[in-house]
Amino acid sequence: MVGTIRFPRIRRLSLITLCLATLLAVAIACGRSDESSGAVAASPPTTPPEPTSTAAPTVPPTARPELAAGLIIPVVEPEPGSDEAAIFDVFERVTRALRTGDLDSYLALCNPSGSVYKISQLEFVLDNVFSQFGDLTGLNHRDVTVRIFKDDTALTESIMYEFDDVFFESFSYSFNKIDGIWYANSNCSGVG
Repeated sequence: MVGTIRFPRIRRLSLITLCLATLLAVAIACGRSDESSGAVAASPPTTPPEPTSTAAPTVPPTARPELAAGLIIPVVEPEPGSDEAAIFDVFERVTRALRTGDLDSYLALCNPSGSVYKISQLEFVLDNVFSQFGDLTGLNHRDVTVRIFKDDTALTESIMYEFDDVFFESFSYSFNKIDGIWYANSNCSGVG
């Protein structure tokens, strides 16, 4: 056909990966710009994240039962009550919300001092970025490490899986501590 450009599958995957990396970089940069400028949130967070639950996570029927208990598998188990444990808890609840499609729960875990996505914006990101790579009902993270910085920010690094297949070899997710509570930063806020 005249005027039609066909991209091989590998080029499309590369473009999607580039888009995802750009989106994550923008999300991290937006979180950093508020901190570095000394801006203070207009109002304190009104709803803290849910307390840690001892109940097993809800697993969609399409997910493999062997992954139900291990949405987040750290390299080293964090000390109970530590900042690392709190970050792993938020990261696990973020992952569970993505797996089950519970976008309200996902956004409730986001840093409230920034411009949090609306449901429609988050749906767009999930439909046009993440879902292009695979089935989110099988999302899990393994070999998770966490780095906590002096400015009450943190970054987890992991290998992201779709069930037992590698989704991303290296995946980073950022967090921010506000009034003693850890919140998610990545894929939470729009630009502008």
